[in-house]
Amino acid sequence: MESITNLADLSAALLAEYAAIFLWVDWAMQARESEALVQEVVDEASPETPIRFFRIDVSEQSGEVWTELRHWLRRERKDADHLTYSGAGSLILARRGRVISTFVYPASRLPGGLTARELSQAIISMCRPTEPTAD
Repeated sequence: MESITNLADLSAALLAEYAAIFLWVDWAMQARESEALVQEVVDEASPETPIRFFRIDVSEQSGEVWTELRHWLRRERKDADHLTYSGAGSLILARRGRVISTFVYPASRLPGGLTARELSQAIISMCRPTEPTAD
């Protein structure tokens, strides 16, 4: 995963055609579990997969990257508090800066948690070209 450590990195992630943005914290076991799941998907991704994988350390819950990340999520009408304060290793799937899907705790063993295969399928489906609709 590519590290996002400053505003230029965050901007690059938001400009990416397809991005999976993982929110890491160093103080929660759930983030470690989710990171292992996301890393499994990264490791198994085909080189032809057009998605870029990013990782932001939000452990300190402060700073300019933290602030801009939360502003972006709010502009996208997403629950910035739930995604950034949960400590669960949230994952955001985006296309050209537009949020397509979010997973607060991807590795959850409860209904709604994902296997690596399911997460991989969600990412692949995001990258499929959409068919033009007839007017």
